[in-house]
Amino acid sequence: TRRSSDLVLLMEENFRSDARIVLAADRFIQKNTLRHEKHMKAARKPASDIREISLRSRKAQYTYLAKLAEGCTSQTAILYRDNECILPLVDLLERNGIPYQMRNAELSFFSHRTILDIINIIKLAQNPMDTEAFLQIYYKIGTYLRKQDAIRIARISEEKRIPVLDVAAEDPDLNGHVLGSVRSMRTHLQNLLQDSGKRALYRIMQYMGYQEYLNRSGLSDSKLEILRILGSRADSPMELAERLEQLKVLIREKEPDRKCPLILSTIHASKGLEYDSVYLIDVADGILPESIPQNLHQASAEELKALLKEYHLEPVSMHAPKTEMVESLIPLAEALEMKFIGIGMECMVDDEAVHKFAETMNRIGKVCAEHGLTLTYHNHTQEFV
Repeated sequence: TRRSSDLVLLMEENFRSDARIVLAADRFIQKNTLRHEKHMKAARKPASDIREISLRSRKAQYTYLAKLAEGCTSQTAILYRDNECILPLVDLLERNGIPYQMRNAELSFFSHRTILDIINIIKLAQNPMDTEAFLQIYYKIGTYLRKQDAIRIARISEEKRIPVLDVAAEDPDLNGHVLGSVRSMRTHLQNLLQDSGKRALYRIMQYMGYQEYLNRSGLSDSKLEILRILGSRADSPMELAERLEQLKVLIREKEPDRKCPLILSTIHASKGLEYDSVYLIDVADGILPESIPQNLHQASAEELKALLKEYHLEPVSMHAPKTEMVESLIPLAEALEMKFIGIGMECMVDDEAVHKFAETMNRIGKVCAEHGLTLTYHNHTQEFV
C-alpha cells in the first residue's frame, strides 16, 4: 500500500524519438486504462511527420510496398506483427529480383494445420490414390464419412490400387446421403486441377466444406487470407503448393545481406533499433492488434493466451493471493503453459503453524507436480525470526 508521503518517480521523458512519434505513442498508450497514469514527453523537437497511407485492400498494400522497394536507396524498415504477414511481399520481391534483408525469419506458417490441410487437399486432387492425404482431410471436407469407414476404404484402395474416392463412391455399406457427398467431393477434386490458385481456394473453402469445418471446430481462418493473396498469383493449385515450398526453402536458407537498405522485421525484433524510415503494415482491426479482450479481468484463458502470443510474451509464473487458492488456479496456469505457481506469503505465529504450513506446502506441491508445475514460496522476514 502506498502512503501519501511516498515519493513516486515516473520515467516519462523520451530522449531518443522524434516529438511527433512520442506524442502518437502517448495517445495510443493512454488507451490502456489498466496502467498507472503517466504521459510520455519528448526531449527532441519534431523533425518529420507521421503519415497514414490508406489503401483499398491488404493485397494493394503489398503492391505499394513492392514499388517502394524498387527505388529503395536509404535505410528503410518495414515492420509487421508476425512473419506470415510479410510473405506476400517476400513473394513479390523475389519474383521481381528486388534485394532485401529479413530479420528473425521463422517458418511456423508453413506447418500450420490449416495450411497443411489445403496442401493435403491439393495432393489428393493430384494423386487420387494418396491414402495418407485422404485420411488427413476426409472429415474436414464434405464426405460425411465415419472414421472406421474411411480407414477401411483407404485399406481397400491400397490393396486394389484403386483411387480412394472411387472405392468410397461404390461402397455398398455407405448410405445414400454419404455416397452422394463422396461423389460430389470426387467431382470437386477432379475440377480443382483446372482451377486457378485463387479459384481453387474458393472451391475448397465454400464448396467442399472446409470453411464449415473451421467454423465447427472454432478454428481461425486468419492464415488463409495470406494464402489467398499468394493464390491470386498462381495459375493452378499445384503452382500454389510449389510456391509455398519454394518460399519455405528460400526463407530458411536465404543469406542476409547486411548492406541492403531495405529491412523486413517483426515489430518485436525491432525493439531498441533505429531506422531512417519506417513503414508499419497491416494497421487494421483484426490484424494489428488481432484481438483485444473486452475485459482483461474477466478474459478466458484462451483470450489471455492469444494476447500473450500476439505480444511475444511468455508467462512463467503466477502468485496465488491466498494459500487455499493455489489448487483452483492450476487449470489457468496449465492453460497458459506456466512453469511455476507461487504463494506470496503465509502468516506463521508459532512452531505449530510453521509445521502445519509445511504439510500444506508438501500436499499442494505434490498436486502441482502432477500438473507439471513447480510450487514456489516468496519468503519474508518472519521465516528467519
